[in-house]
Amino acid sequence: MQIQLDPVVSGLFVAAVSYALGMINGAIIISTRKCGSDVREHGSGNAGLTNFYRCYGKALAAAVIAIDVLKSVVAALIGALVFRHLGAPLFGKCLAYLFAVVGHTFPAVYGFRGGKGILTSVGAIAVINWRLCLLLLAVFAVIVLATKYVSLGSVIASACIPAGIWLFCGQDWGATILCIVTAALMIWMHRGNIARLLKKQERKLALSH
Repeated sequence: MQIQLDPVVSGLFVAAVSYALGMINGAIIISTRKCGSDVREHGSGNAGLTNFYRCYGKALAAAVIAIDVLKSVVAALIGALVFRHLGAPLFGKCLAYLFAVVGHTFPAVYGFRGGKGILTSVGAIAVINWRLCLLLLAVFAVIVLATKYVSLGSVIASACIPAGIWLFCGQDWGATILCIVTAALMIWMHRGNIARLLKKQERKLALSH
């Protein structure tokens, strides 16, 4: 028996579920439950891995990574499952990806103050195309290792996402447009970092603790 789904209802469902999953912020959860304070009260005030690492060290960083990556994996898989019945699993994955990032950056449950969406990207893109995910991680790693600027690696890798989706995923306009919006959001979330990079005031990554 073939399941008939309304495209609008399916899109709203995937968007809502992905946004809800995106709000599960690893840095906030681990810092408040294990470290006794909210990561947003320290350092840059950002609820992301880099600020968490700088404020609390590496001991619990793996837990932050696991939460933020896995939530978007689940979101993308749900998007693929729902939109498979509409013949557009890639669109469903990319729609879930967009709203998981929106949920992470603007979480209603945390006063719309979240992270910048980079780890959330890793999980979703791994589901969309694992080869592209590895390539983007390599781009990020090379830039960070060469410059010690996590933000620069994040911005450049984010900028590469739409082209990567187009080249690796069959030149799908709908999916590519969704990823253009997602990449633009993540780059915009790094606008402060970009300004500091231009002024040569951005803080470099230190791996001392």
